[in-house]
Amino acid sequence: MPGRVILLARVSSVSTALASSLAIRHSVRGSSAIISAGCGEPGAPARDGSAPPVAQASSWRWPQITCPATSRTVQPGHVEGMSQPDGGTAASVLSNSSCACRYNSMRRGRTTSADLDTGPNVSVVTVDDSVRTLANHYSSAAQEYERIWAGVLHPVSRQLVDRLPLADARRVLDLGTGVGTLLPRLAETAPGATVVGFDRSPGMIARAPAAFPRVVGTAMRLPFATGSFDVAVLAFMLFHLPDPPTGLREARRVLTPGGALGVTTWGEDFPVRATDIWHEELDRYDAPQDAPLVANHDVVNTPDKLTALLGDSGFADVESLPVTWSYQPTMERFVEHHVILGHTARRLAGLSADARADFLDAVRVRLATLEPEDFVDRRRIVAAVAFVR
Repeated sequence: MPGRVILLARVSSVSTALASSLAIRHSVRGSSAIISAGCGEPGAPARDGSAPPVAQASSWRWPQITCPATSRTVQPGHVEGMSQPDGGTAASVLSNSSCACRYNSMRRGRTTSADLDTGPNVSVVTVDDSVRTLANHYSSAAQEYERIWAGVLHPVSRQLVDRLPLADARRVLDLGTGVGTLLPRLAETAPGATVVGFDRSPGMIARAPAAFPRVVGTAMRLPFATGSFDVAVLAFMLFHLPDPPTGLREARRVLTPGGALGVTTWGEDFPVRATDIWHEELDRYDAPQDAPLVANHDVVNTPDKLTALLGDSGFADVESLPVTWSYQPTMERFVEHHVILGHTARRLAGLSADARADFLDAVRVRLATLEPEDFVDRRRIVAAVAFVR
């Protein structure tokens, strides 16, 4: 039986029009329109008329990007110039993807719970167990991710958006939207477009701004008709797909002729002394190892690899480059991050309460001897823009 996906949207003409234009069934439940579709064969093209003009990406001249240690917060009911109808708090509106969480060796998150795959207005999606585990990982850490990490990658995500031909776009897909913090920026840059957020993690996408249509599903078989979108963004999510080429071919399928794709992914990273100490202490306290999640970094971690993969997936006019990125947390933010998020947090959770307390005392003593430079995380980010010809 094929998996199901849903779309969460405020009841309005937008949800009805989107369901019609993307060939997705919809029904109304309470205050939300739930638009559902099976993940079977792609539907027929739903666009009418010719594609809007698409500008070529110009030469990229990205400076070195340095991220602040903390994320900016906004007042309840406001996200980057767009009010949330329910008045909810948007804690951190500076980043995008739920799959951006690769801070040092932090490629996996907190201990997951099997029941996190379901929730209010969220349908179960039948996919490979490893992908389900990954989605549960992000669901379990969604609130902390939004508070601690969501803003760190915003400079890259924002510059990627600025390189895309969005001014005349009518439909935009944020594929791997996470908590949806890039959605308002996309709406601002594409003022005439319907902007759709799509993610595999129900817990993450439930925190996305309710003003936008939100779809829960798998990027390996998108539930949209062929040629549905003018622009798609894949920010820090491609490496989390079980088969990145399949995901890229699906993204190309749902793009209209002349459509554009923007991608960012992790490249080379460098040792961080503070992280080395954290792992040394985890090993000394016999913290259990954590099972790896889906992470195909080696497939997309250089401009050449990403360019070749995009070309093999049917994209043209590919332009990619490495971007230098750095992040310098304070010692306290570093500790909070590794206690709450990622692989290190999951290992720590495997210790008894007394052992965790002893570990934190010991690791703080060692971290206190470090210089600020020893906490700086430096790495390359690979960014690319490509087109459907």
